[in-house]
Amino acid sequence: MRRSGSSLERWPPPLPGYDAIEWLAWISPLWHGVNLTRMLTLGTVDPPLALLNLVVLAVIAGVGYWWSVPRLTRRLMH
Repeated sequence: MRRSGSSLERWPPPLPGYDAIEWLAWISPLWHGVNLTRMLTLGTVDPPLALLNLVVLAVIAGVGYWWSVPRLTRRLMH
């Protein structure tokens, strides 16, 4: 099997309206985790960006804990 050109040339263009919802990807924990992992793996750590990624992940984890633990405790007690 022969490949011609870059594999990126075969990718379809982004969906219409993608630019309008791209910010949703940027606030997701998956994006921050992948970005942090990529920096650490490739050895291209940008300290302010790495710190921002860690802070966002910690905030998301804290909010998840704050929201879920009391509700789960209440359900288990009744």
